[in-house]
Amino acid sequence: MLKKLIYKFSLVITIFTLLIGINLKNADALGISGASSVSPNSSFNVTVTGLANIRGKFYVSVENGSCSPSSFFANGSSSQTISIKAGSSGNVKITVSPDTSTDTATIDGTLVTSSVSKTVTIKSSSNSSSSNNSSSNSNSSSSNNSSSNSNQTNTTTEDTRSKDNTLSSLSVSEGTLSPKFSSSKTKYDIDLSGTVTEVKISAKANDSKAKVSGTGTKSVKVGDTTYKVVCTAENGSTKTYTLTFHVDETPLIYTEYNDVSLGVVRILDDVKAPKNFEKGTTKLDGQEVDAFINKDLNLSLVYLTDDKGNEDFYIVSDEKVISKYQTLTVNGKTYVIVNAPDSLKGVEDLKSSTIKIGDIELSGWQFENEALSHYSLVYLMNDVGESGLYTYEDTEGTLQKYTPVEEKEIIH
Repeated sequence: MLKKLIYKFSLVITIFTLLIGINLKNADALGISGASSVSPNSSFNVTVTGLANIRGKFYVSVENGSCSPSSFFANGSSSQTISIKAGSSGNVKITVSPDTSTDTATIDGTLVTSSVSKTVTIKSSSNSSSSNNSSSNSNSSSSNNSSSNSNQTNTTTEDTRSKDNTLSSLSVSEGTLSPKFSSSKTKYDIDLSGTVTEVKISAKANDSKAKVSGTGTKSVKVGDTTYKVVCTAENGSTKTYTLTFHVDETPLIYTEYNDVSLGVVRILDDVKAPKNFEKGTTKLDGQEVDAFINKDLNLSLVYLTDDKGNEDFYIVSDEKVISKYQTLTVNGKTYVIVNAPDSLKGVEDLKSSTIKIGDIELSGWQFENEALSHYSLVYLMNDVGESGLYTYEDTEGTLQKYTPVEEKEIIH
């Protein structure tokens, strides 16, 4: 019986220890140190501790007082000092909370979720007065000295610096702010035409003692580009105004292929280049455009879209689109489907036809001889950049380089 009781007691202690460990981990060793009591309306500092291993943003809130800064970033520093202005009476409660809305405050990737608070007592004026009277009854001369010292100790310089961190104006050289500017609104969108490559941001602080950063001439790219304008008040508090520019993605360069208008896609960030192709440039109808180049195959591809939004790679040669880029894999070898020379289109004993190899249909030729009904010819480029005719046999799905004598060998 005693052994069972000892075992149960040990189990309880173990679980309790684990729970304490989990709570400590959640608290992430965050703490606030500083004064436990202050004079009415006085300014004092507290220190946020336990930040050495934390990365991310924290917010500071104060009940019965104010603080500066109201937020800060923990970037590996061991602590952060916060300036507090107390109220006239009662208690000042200071709370530091991690920014969990954007999942920024973490330790080795683990989100910090716990807040930490500290309460500081504001000394009552009656206690100070009672203390002075008692000292006066003891010794008049000492009372005067004590009163003088007490006044010197409790008198704290009030922070008279301006806390106005708002803008009185915000404008851009291109486009229009949406919504219309207001000092209380901090997020704006600006639509721009596809030809705009830079804009000038102008802003003015509402307070002459405040400072503004983030203005000037800025470059913008196709799609979305974001800039921030920060207004810093005299007392160091900040307000951030976010401007997101949307440059029209509609193609500016068009070409014709098979009586279809194709536009050059302008945003290629998410476009995956075909194997062994690298980003570069080429000429299309006399204009330089972004391209994907394979030097070994001597191929240039341009990413184009039709009027229905269908996007694909196309082969460009002599500044013209000559075909859509397609590959064919047979027996582990990959070939590029290319256009055959005009001289092959009227070869004797061959008739033009659509050849299906696997799931791909391509232009080719069939033999007019019935004995060769399972054979056809297609024009392909191999993996070393050589183009030529290949014989395809549809019963076994084989592909081999074609030679003129091959037809006679097949008939035998």
